[in-house]
Parts: sequence; C-alpha cells; structure tokens
Amino acid sequence: MCLFLGVFVSLRRHAGHMAELSALAAAGTSTGLSEVRNSAVTYARSMRGLPYDPLKGEQGDPFGKIGFVVCIDVPLRAYMHAGFDPAGMLRQAAQEHPSWFSIDKGNQPGNRFFYRRVRNYVGLFKNHPALETSGRPQPGDWAFFGPYHIALVSTVFPDGRYEVIEASGRKMHVGTNTGEKMEQTWGPPLFFGRWRARTI
Repeated sequence: MCLFLGVFVSLRRHAGHMAELSALAAAGTSTGLSEVRNSAVTYARSMRGLPYDPLKGEQGDPFGKIGFVVCIDVPLRAYMHAGFDPAGMLRQAAQEHPSWFSIDKGNQPGNRFFYRRVRNYVGLFKNHPALETSGRPQPGDWAFFGPYHIALVSTVFPDGRYEVIEASGRKMHVGTNTGEKMEQTWGPPLFFGRWRARTI
C-alpha cells in the first residue's frame, strides 16, 4: 500500500511537468548552450523518484500511460523541456540517412519504439553534424553505456568524477548515480553526446 501511495504522489508531483513538455517543445526556444544544458539537468533532477517501467512499453504500454519511465526518457524529456525535439531529429535522420542506423524487421522507423531505443540515438549522435561525441563528460551530456542504456550527466567534478541521473530497472525509479558505480555496472561509457555550440 505504501509503495503504491508513493508512486501516486510522485506521479502527481510530475503531472504539471508533463503538460509543460509539449508547450516548450513547440516553442522551440533559442537560448545559449549553457542555459539549455542547465535547463536539461534541472529537469532531469526533477524526475527523480519517478517509477521505472518494468514492461519497457510492451504489452500495450500500461505503465507508460500513467507516467512510468525507462532510461531513454530521462534525456529525451530533459531536452524537450529545454526546447529541443531529439525524437523529431531522429525521425528526420532515419528518413534521410537510414544507413546511420541498424534498421531491420524489429527496428523500423515506423515502429513507435524506434524513437525510444538507445541504440538508434547512438547512430544519431555519431553521425549527425549538429551533434558531437566526447570521451570526457560535461553537465547535460547524454551518457551512453553501450547500445542499451543511457543516462544524463548532471555534475562533473574538478577531478573528473561525474554523476548522472538515470532511470534504472535495478533501482526501479529515477535517481542519481555516480559515474564509478555506473561503470561498475555497465562498463565504460561508449561516449558522451552533446549538441554542438554553433547549433544552439
């Protein structure tokens, strides 16, 4: 009973943010790079406590319809809040440059899951001229831990240590984790992805 009450309260707390996403994404605000990244990090932090979707959108997406999330939802929603549309960028890229992606019978651009799969954003960040990858994290980066898990970098310390906001099936909610623990669990990050400064 306490678990479900906690989930209900968490979802209520984020209901206003969900309504805000569409308006901000449609507005397409143009701000400086640091402001965009700070806005994304702030929103990702506000997602902490949201429950993780154990079905990952399958079987009719019953949990997703009431606000449960998977790992890709953290950076996606964070950047939508900042006025960007990463899924729209992926959709256009898949139409114009299908060779960037591993498109097969189970991974078609016409499938709604195509735009919530980490591996497709790997192809996007590696190839799109508006995006870049790095081996060193910055706050606001998309942290790719292989082709199947992702988080958003929230803090980078002077000594190089970093923290992320992630939706994890291990914790069953969105929370903060250290880069060290992430690497112990998932291995070294594939790369850190970000928008190029000239595109902001």
